[in-house]
Amino acid sequence: MVLFLISVAGLAKWIDWFAAGWLVAILLTAMFAPDMQVSINPPLATLLLSSMNVAFAAGLLLPRLMRVITFWPLALMIGVPLIAIGTPDDRATLKWTGGLSCVLFVGAAAQLPQIKNENWFSRLAVRFGEWSYVTYLVHCTVFWLLFQAFAGY
Repeated sequence: MVLFLISVAGLAKWIDWFAAGWLVAILLTAMFAPDMQVSINPPLATLLLSSMNVAFAAGLLLPRLMRVITFWPLALMIGVPLIAIGTPDDRATLKWTGGLSCVLFVGAAAQLPQIKNENWFSRLAVRFGEWSYVTYLVHCTVFWLLFQAFAGY
């Protein structure tokens, strides 16, 4: 919803700054209000400051970063170790390490040669890719709504 509002307001050209500021806000919240990072079902008022959003916020920086950085060496040298140090027992760290490593792997994958829309199979693959991206954009909201609806069960 926030990205939609940014787009409607004509502020899409500032998305990099928004994403960087959002990451800083999440980091400051994690440092100074760590209790806000504990729940996997945060209240709507604090949802944007949850560390669960690290991958999404950092992912907004990918288009700009992909113009100047080759991601596959970073994914290997930084992404793999980040996954290794994240433990399920430490959710706060896991959200950051997992989120940032995923962004590095997505950047590396996005820099691979892209499929061309030239036959039925490639058109089908492109269509599934578009659907998966749309699903990615709304999955947090859908999960949050489901958690809210079934929190008492």
